[in-house]
Amino acid sequence: AADQGAHVGNISLQYYELPPEQVTLLQNAVDYAHDQGMLLVAATGNGRPAGSIAYPARSANTMAVGGTTNRDEVATSATAGWISNTGAEIDVCAPGDDIYSTWTTDNYAFLFGTSMATPHVSCLAALIKSYAPGLDNSLIQAAIQNTCDDLGPSGWDPQSGHGRINAYQALLAASAFLCSDSADCDDGNPCTDEACVAGTCEISDNAVTCDDLLFCTINDACAHGTCRG
Repeated sequence: AADQGAHVGNISLQYYELPPEQVTLLQNAVDYAHDQGMLLVAATGNGRPAGSIAYPARSANTMAVGGTTNRDEVATSATAGWISNTGAEIDVCAPGDDIYSTWTTDNYAFLFGTSMATPHVSCLAALIKSYAPGLDNSLIQAAIQNTCDDLGPSGWDPQSGHGRINAYQALLAASAFLCSDSADCDDGNPCTDEACVAGTCEISDNAVTCDDLLFCTINDACAHGTCRG
C-alpha cells in the first residue's frame, strides 16, 4: 500500500503473543510504511488478554485506537459488555459500540469492538489529508490527538489515550496550517523556498506550504492558500 502511494492505513486486526521474529517483522513493515508517509491506524484489541494492547497497535509508529460506547465511555465489561484494551501504547479512542457495518452474505449488521472504532480515526485522517494535502503523517496524527475530548483525567491516560476524537476540532487544527490571506504569508511578500505555517513563512522540509500546498517559487505570492505569479 505504501508503495502505491496510500496516505492512511486502517489495521482492524490484532495479534497478541508473538515470537520475537514476528514482532520484528511487523515493526519493520510498520516502519517502512511510516517512512513512506503513511499514517497507520490500528485497533488496540478487545480484552484478550485483558488490558494488553495487541500488535500492530502496540508497535511504534502506529496510532493505537481504543473503543468507546454510545454513552461516550471507554468500553469495559461493565459499560458495554466488551472490553477495549488499554495500556501505555494507546493514543486515542473512537466510537466502537453498535456500529453499522458490512457483514457476510452480502449483508449488514450492528457490530462492536476496537475494529469498529479504528475506521473512524482512519477516515478522519483521510479527511484531513484531503483538506490539507501538504500535512505529513506526524502532523495529521498531532491534529487528531491534540483536539480530542478528554474522557478521563486531564491529558493522556492509559484508558482512553488523549481522549475521544473530535473531527470538527481536528479540521480546525489542520486549517491553522493553511494560508488564508496574502498578507498572512511572509507578511505579504513573495514566498521563496519557505513554507507557510500558521500564517508565517518558515524554512522547513515538512511544513505545509502555499501553491496548493507545494513550495512557492521566488516569483509567487501566497493568496488564499495558492501561490499567484
